[in-house]
Amino acid sequence: KDSALVKLAQRVNFTKHIQPICLPSNCSDLPANTPFYATGWGKIDCRYLAFTAKL
Repeated sequence: KDSALVKLAQRVNFTKHIQPICLPSNCSDLPANTPFYATGWGKIDCRYLAFTAKL
Protein backbone atom coordinates (compact mmCIF):
# COMPACT_ATOMS: atom_id res chain seq x y z
CA LYS A 1 0.00 0.00 0.00
CA ASP A 2 2.84 2.36 -0.83
CA SER A 3 2.27 5.52 -2.80
CA ALA A 4 4.23 8.59 -3.75
CA LEU A 5 3.42 12.12 -4.80
CA VAL A 6 5.90 13.77 -7.14
CA LYS A 7 6.03 17.50 -7.86
CA LEU A 8 7.48 18.15 -11.31
CA ALA A 9 9.43 21.25 -12.33
CA GLN A 10 7.23 21.69 -15.41
CA ARG A 11 3.89 20.52 -16.79
CA VAL A 12 3.61 17.16 -18.50
CA ASN A 13 1.93 16.94 -21.89
CA PHE A 14 -0.13 13.77 -22.03
CA THR A 15 0.40 11.61 -25.09
CA LYS A 16 -0.55 8.07 -26.03
CA HIS A 17 2.56 6.98 -24.08
CA ILE A 18 2.24 9.37 -21.12
CA GLN A 19 -1.02 9.14 -19.20
CA PRO A 20 -2.20 9.65 -15.61
CA ILE A 21 -3.06 6.58 -13.59
CA CYS A 22 -6.38 5.71 -12.00
CA LEU A 23 -6.20 4.67 -8.37
CA PRO A 24 -8.84 2.55 -6.67
CA SER A 25 -10.75 4.07 -3.78
CA ASN A 26 -9.95 2.98 -0.23
CA CYS A 27 -13.15 1.01 -0.11
CA SER A 28 -12.21 -1.19 -3.06
CA ASP A 29 -12.47 -4.81 -1.96
CA LEU A 30 -10.83 -7.08 -4.51
CA PRO A 31 -11.24 -10.85 -4.29
CA ALA A 32 -8.16 -12.95 -3.54
CA ASN A 33 -6.00 -13.74 -6.58
CA THR A 34 -7.30 -10.76 -8.58
CA PRO A 35 -4.71 -10.03 -11.31
CA PHE A 36 -3.27 -6.53 -11.56
CA TYR A 37 -0.43 -4.71 -13.29
CA ALA A 38 2.34 -2.59 -11.81
CA THR A 39 4.63 -0.52 -13.99
CA GLY A 40 7.60 1.71 -13.49
CA TRP A 41 11.17 2.35 -14.44
CA GLY A 42 14.56 2.73 -12.85
CA LYS A 43 15.90 0.70 -9.96
CA ILE A 44 14.28 -2.59 -9.10
CA ASP A 45 16.24 -3.03 -5.85
CA CYS A 46 17.33 -0.19 -3.56
CA ARG A 47 20.32 -2.20 -2.28
CA TYR A 48 22.24 -1.66 -5.53
CA LEU A 49 23.38 1.60 -7.14
CA ALA A 50 23.18 0.36 -10.75
CA PHE A 51 20.03 0.46 -12.85
CA THR A 52 18.85 -2.70 -14.56
CA ALA A 53 19.41 -2.96 -18.32
CA LYS A 54 16.11 -4.78 -18.80
CA LEU A 55 12.90 -3.91 -16.98
